[in-house]
Formats: sequence, C-alpha cells, structure tokens
Amino acid sequence: MSKGIYIHIPFCTYKCPYCDFFSVTESSVSPEEYIELITVEAELREDQISGPRTVYFGGGTPSLLKSDQLDPLLSTMDRIFDLSSVEEITL
Repeated sequence: MSKGIYIHIPFCTYKCPYCDFFSVTESSVSPEEYIELITVEAELREDQISGPRTVYFGGGTPSLLKSDQLDPLLSTMDRIFDLSSVEEITL
C-alpha cells in the first residue's frame, strides 16, 4: 500500500457554503505558529511514516500560504520523513 502525508491548512478568506472541512476565516493562531505545530505533530509521528509517495496539502485554502512559509515546511517534512521517494506533491 502506498503511503502519503496529508497536511491540513485550515485558513480561508471566506467559508464556502458547501465545504464540510474544518476551516477558519479568522484565527488566533498565525500561519507561522500553525506551521510550528505541524512540525511538532510530524516529529511525534516520525517513526510511523517512512518513504511516503505523496504529500497532499488540503484545507481550507493551502495556497494562502506564501512560498516562504511552504518552503521551510517542506524542508522540515523532508528532514523528518525523507521525501526522496515522493512522486507527487499536491497543493
């Protein structure tokens, strides 16, 4: 079975009426703080995932993150999970 990593980015500019996913238009947590929390969660799961084939950013609207936020997040995921076998990254 192929393994993948799903990273939920809950930030949205507005809440679509049809969306059932958790998302927020206003948050007391900044995107930078949220990325730090994702890092903590990833480090807790380091031994559970190896050689993932896909990385999927969902949400919310993950494209609201800027490249200077996504780059360090992907670097961190690579350090923790070794993304060298990844065939697809979807945003």
